[in-house]
Parts: sequence; C-alpha cells; structure tokens
Amino acid sequence: ECLTMRLRLLKRHQNMIKQFGEKKEGLEYKDRPGAYALILREDGMIGCVESEKRDGFILPGGGIDEGETPEVALAREVMEEMVREVESMEFLAHANEYVIHPEKGPLNRTGHYYKVTLVPGVDGVGDRVTRWVNIDEFLAKSIHKANDWIIHNFLLK
Repeated sequence: ECLTMRLRLLKRHQNMIKQFGEKKEGLEYKDRPGAYALILREDGMIGCVESEKRDGFILPGGGIDEGETPEVALAREVMEEMVREVESMEFLAHANEYVIHPEKGPLNRTGHYYKVTLVPGVDGVGDRVTRWVNIDEFLAKSIHKANDWIIHNFLLK
C-alpha cells in the first residue's frame, strides 16, 4: 500500500514537469538527465554559454554522469565551462525538452534547474565560450525553450 501511494505521487510529480519540444515521428528519444544554472550577476547580466554550431545561447550546465547528483554535476559543469566555483545553488524547477543533438541524436533533456551564485572572482577560459548578456539578448538568441521558461518564471515574474 505504501509503495502504491509513492508510485501515485511520483506519477503526479512527473505530470507536473514541463515538457518542451515535439517528438518527431519515427525517432527514439533517450532520456538525458542534466543540470543547468541560472546565474544572475548584480548588474542584471545572465551567465550563458554560446553555441557556435547553432548561433545561440544556452544556460551553463550539462549531462549528469553516472554516480553524480545533479548538484555535483552542475558544479563540475560550471567549473568546466566558466572556470568558476559555485558558492551556492537553490533548486528552481524540473523541465524537459525534446531535442535533436548534433552528436548524440534524439534526446529528451530531463533538466534540473538551479539558481546559482558563484564564488567571487574572474571568469576563466573554459572548454566553451561563455558570456554575460542581458535578459533580452539571451532570450533573442536562446536555443532551448526550457531555458526561456526558467527565465520567464524565475526572473521576469
């Protein structure tokens, strides 16, 4: 009985997670758990990663590796991309998005989104091109609808 109740609650929680993108007919999508950072500087600029392949912006973060928690994965990804340490993170929401990744194929990005504060310091040069942009600039060139939803719901409300 307890297990049945837990499964019902889990199902209800999954139904509350926002799903973006559309499944394309005939493709098999693999779930790809990820953790992503909403980083807002005091001057109102958002930390983002520039996608050279797709000419747009994404929030810092990425895939959760085997054995990692979303928080550990996000701290690792921020260090890799921005060469900055995470001082604190606060969970915001889950949001999923169907995408066709250029190397990994059809994915359902199952995202854990966090508001992140960085340890004070200067950005380093990581394995990706990172920038600080204003909210309008980010939204104009945003690649993922789930990222837009996070910004609209947690910065613009």
